[in-house]
Amino acid sequence: STDYGTTYEKLNEKVGTKSILSYLYVSPNNKRKIMLLTDPEVESSLLISLDEGASYQKHSLGFDILSLLFHPEQEDWILAYSHDQKLYVSVEFGRRWQLVHGNVVPNRFYW
Repeated sequence: STDYGTTYEKLNEKVGTKSILSYLYVSPNNKRKIMLLTDPEVESSLLISLDEGASYQKHSLGFDILSLLFHPEQEDWILAYSHDQKLYVSVEFGRRWQLVHGNVVPNRFYW
């Protein structure tokens, strides 16, 4: 929706008819960058748009994201906390991820 929920546009053709989405994130530094997180019980992937949702590219993940944290100034930098308590970083707005540390307790990630 671009009019605060008055009307909606179907995105099935843009994200795939069999995708089950669980979260939508918009970059706090660039509203044109959108990330859709799929349901990890079905598939573990991200759908990334760099053009405010006009198109999406699917990127498979090797881990299940529990939470994301965006850098306050660098629009492509993201921390991801996984279900198995690992911390990952991406400096390419989710297109590639690198493991930073294992065994990160949740309160330290959110702190």
